[in-house]
Amino acid sequence: MLRSLVGSEMCIRDRCCPHYDKTQSNGVPRSDDFKEMMLRHSQESVVCIDHWAALVVDGDDYEVLSISGKERTVPEGGKPWCYVGKVVDGTPIITSLPPSGPIAATFELPRNIVDDPLVAQCIVENPPIL
Repeated sequence: MLRSLVGSEMCIRDRCCPHYDKTQSNGVPRSDDFKEMMLRHSQESVVCIDHWAALVVDGDDYEVLSISGKERTVPEGGKPWCYVGKVVDGTPIITSLPPSGPIAATFELPRNIVDDPLVAQCIVENPPIL
C-alpha cells in the first residue's frame, strides 16, 4: 500500500499551492497569486494546502490533517485546511475538502494541460547546477 504525505514542506509538481494561507515576501497573499495562475491554466484543477495542514494520500483515499491550536493567516482566520479549485466561467473557485474521502470523487483530471509561458523564463533565470 502506498502512503504519502503532501504538506507545506513538499510541493506537488504543477498545480499545488503549499502555504496557501501565507503572504509572500512581496506582500501579496499566495492565495491571490495562485488564483492568477489558475486563470492561466483554466482547464486544470488545483490543490491548495495551508501552512499548518497536510494532505495524506493512502491508496485511493485521502485525509486532511491540521495542527491543533494553529490558525490560518489569510485570506481569513480559522483552522488550517486543504482545498481544491477550478476555474468556472472565468472565475477561480476554491472549495474546502471534506476531512477524508476517495480521491476519484474529489479530484478532477485536467481537461487540457497548458504550458505556463513563464516556465521558459524561469529555466533561463535558474539554470541547473552541474
